[in-house]
Amino acid sequence: MEGRPALPSCASTFVLGKSGIGIVYKVVLDDGLTLAVRSLGEGGSQRFKEFQTEVESIGKVRHSNIVTLKAYYWSIDEKLPIYDYIPNGNLATAIHGHMAIQWSLPTNRGKFQGNYCLPPGQQCRPRKCKEMAAKILLIALLALASSHAIMASDPSQLQDFCVADNKSNVFVNGLVCKNMMDVKAEDFFFDGLNPGNPSPKLGSVVNLVNVDKIPGLNTLGISLARIDFAPFGLNPPHTHPRATEILTVIEGELYVGFVTSNINGVGNKLFTKVLKKGDVFVFPQGLIHFQFNKGHANAVAIAGLSSQNPGVITIANAVFGSKPPISDDVLAKAFQVDQKTVDWLQAQFWMDNNN
Repeated sequence: MEGRPALPSCASTFVLGKSGIGIVYKVVLDDGLTLAVRSLGEGGSQRFKEFQTEVESIGKVRHSNIVTLKAYYWSIDEKLPIYDYIPNGNLATAIHGHMAIQWSLPTNRGKFQGNYCLPPGQQCRPRKCKEMAAKILLIALLALASSHAIMASDPSQLQDFCVADNKSNVFVNGLVCKNMMDVKAEDFFFDGLNPGNPSPKLGSVVNLVNVDKIPGLNTLGISLARIDFAPFGLNPPHTHPRATEILTVIEGELYVGFVTSNINGVGNKLFTKVLKKGDVFVFPQGLIHFQFNKGHANAVAIAGLSSQNPGVITIANAVFGSKPPISDDVLAKAFQVDQKTVDWLQAQFWMDNNN
């Protein structure tokens, strides 16, 4: 297939270690790329979505003492996280000496050539070892070839900063960097996080400070918002498709909450809390959430978001105010109401409270 990466013609697989939760293999491709593949056994007891959520969370972790997760594979028979290989030895080698099962796999002939060795007293059936080595190697190659990589929601920085060049016509996932010689202090500064005027209908206004307002936020994976509430003002149910939100109340009290995704046997669970001045609450990425001022006084909140461009989808606006509108047949059936009700809702003016 055009554009598809070619698989290496030969590679080697070694057993690095074994524990109660699986076996770790070292995979060396013919071009010298070395990976660590952990076999976690059967995947049937864990649904794919659960496994995917776990490994993608792990894949976002960046720490000098944690090995980077590069890709993963899941099937009914096997779960395989694939990591960078760190050549620092292992406990089994320190205790027993050389411990490896090594096979050379010519992928164009479909059989193994090579030998294996284990410490004294341990046995391995050659056929079983060959089959396991072939399986792990093949899956690792397929996973890499499909480029199912684990990536954070925002591009990671490869230098001190990457100030967005808003004049560039180049389109990338994120924004093009300005020449570092042209960067100024103003690229990291914004002076407009001032009290806003809540919209009449909703009684709230959101002042978002993202990469559009501070170019220096590009690749830093963070943004900020101030939310002002009139008495009984609402920041309506919405989601941030690219960010988790952490919110603290500066003035007043807020009733806040979020709804989970569909859970088998439970449906959508609601988590709510009344926040007072100084309280903090977290809204996980992508989940529907809201904030409501139940008091007779104004309220103010500050929110941090884990993306330079978190995005926002206001549920009511998106469903009933999209352009062109969603078919009233679709919405009537989805909400189990008559078409006249849908037509009335679509005819309303759906106000945006984002500043």
